[in-house]
Amino acid sequence: MGFEKTEQRWIENFKRSALVGPDKIFRKDVAHRLYYGGTPGQPTPDHPHNFTELVNKASANNPNSAIAELVPFLEFAGISLTADKIARHLRKTPTDFKLLFKKVSDIFKTWAHYEDRIDINNPFADNKGE
Repeated sequence: MGFEKTEQRWIENFKRSALVGPDKIFRKDVAHRLYYGGTPGQPTPDHPHNFTELVNKASANNPNSAIAELVPFLEFAGISLTADKIARHLRKTPTDFKLLFKKVSDIFKTWAHYEDRIDINNPFADNKGE
């Protein structure tokens, strides 16, 4: 499958994710928790949260563990990549481990700080090339 078809599938998944409300409006609060975690005193979200913590503890010395923790974040955002597919790529190109976490972090951080209404039909527009 070409990247354009893959990206379109991810966009459709994104639009069905908890990052988009039933009113079809981007939920910045959910994106903020996805990236930064909850606010002290608030209940812990029942979805992946605090990606920054995962980035800080992810280690190339134990890539399988880091990948296993990464996949639920990707799935939550509509990005469908299996742990096996990621692991196979990293076995071929181990130097991409840090790059992978940086690119995902850049996307989630952009969403967490989005001030304007994000175009849910193109949520990756500001991260082309990420």
